[in-house]
Amino acid sequence: MPKITFEESEQYNQGSSFFGLADDGDTAQVNFLIDNERDIEVYATHKIDVDGSQQTVNCLREPGAPISDCPLCSAKHGVSIGVYVKLLHDGKLKIWTRGKRFYERIKNLCRRYKPLASHLIEIERSGKKGDQNTTYDFYDIADGFDKSIKSKDDLLADFSDEEIKSIEIFGNIIKDYSFEQLEGYLDTGTISQEGDKQVVRRNRKYDRDSRDDVPQVERRVAKRQNIDETSDEEPRKKTREPIASDTDEEEEVY
Repeated sequence: MPKITFEESEQYNQGSSFFGLADDGDTAQVNFLIDNERDIEVYATHKIDVDGSQQTVNCLREPGAPISDCPLCSAKHGVSIGVYVKLLHDGKLKIWTRGKRFYERIKNLCRRYKPLASHLIEIERSGKKGDQNTTYDFYDIADGFDKSIKSKDDLLADFSDEEIKSIEIFGNIIKDYSFEQLEGYLDTGTISQEGDKQVVRRNRKYDRDSRDDVPQVERRVAKRQNIDETSDEEPRKKTREPIASDTDEEEEVY
């Protein structure tokens, strides 16, 4: 391969771009590609190693279903409940993966800023790299409001179909394998290519029409962990008082 510049290296990036803040005090200003609560994507997933690389795969169980509905659950592979947030940062489309408690934080923003996509939000990290107690604060940048933005589609208008597809969650970031493929993986450590396709099945996205628009799995896990689901912080403008905070932790249930 020839020697290339850093700028040229960007042309080799064919995958999704993930958002993150590396260390204590780091900040970023973003537009969430979210208009309302129904745009918040929450999934139950497993992580598996395939040919030396880690994949995030869809859990086949519906909320409350027996573990026998998913081979990985039956094999006691931990289930992660994740919130996947699409955002615009520095002119690029990115994905931020968060723990399930982030759902309430972003929902509160959606309720007060309509559409949320039209507001510029600053995110600040509090916690050194690797600190399991890291938190994130969110500030509304008052002079970043753009009244011409009526929905997230206005922000996406300048991007190609390929770029938009790169931040699709289900079938892209989260692989959707069949029951038989996951059984085969447990036996062989590989995913069979026979009949390998993205199957439209049960667990694409949790039902948003349930009580308080909280995903069913969110309520089930929250009850087990004794988490208050009704917290409703008052948002504030940029006075260095955060709109909301979110801990930097990945949550698992079995």
